[in-house]
Amino acid sequence: MTDEDMGKIACDAVKREKINVNPASVRATSKAKNFLDGVLFFVSYQNKDDVKDRLVYVYLKENDSIVINSIEDLSKMMTFYRPERSGTDKLLDRIFSLSIVPPVIALVITAVFCYSFLRGQTVFPEVMSNALTLIIGFYFGSIVTKRTI
Repeated sequence: MTDEDMGKIACDAVKREKINVNPASVRATSKAKNFLDGVLFFVSYQNKDDVKDRLVYVYLKENDSIVINSIEDLSKMMTFYRPERSGTDKLLDRIFSLSIVPPVIALVITAVFCYSFLRGQTVFPEVMSNALTLIIGFYFGSIVTKRTI
């Protein structure tokens, strides 16, 4: 479907929704593609007895059209129509979330300690010891906090 066809659908939705609209005045002024897995059109119109331009928003997704009368209603709608996230997005969020970063850092620092010990180094810099203690403490502290909540 072309942008022009979608604009016509948005204008038709406004003509159906608004009873007192002047049909000749309805026009799609702009659009936001990829808005919540659909397209958001900004549609202006005039009432039959008024020359003041009014603005509504029309959300199109597949075969559905929703006329939104105000920016407040648009913000409310955005909380209900969240886009579906792909498996890759969820995986990346999980990898880079705080719940997985501390254990990975703790494992890396622990591995460095073990490797250094196996290579014959028995004295470690105080900074490394403090870092390992801090990270492991944070990791286990966050686990205990999650279980008590």
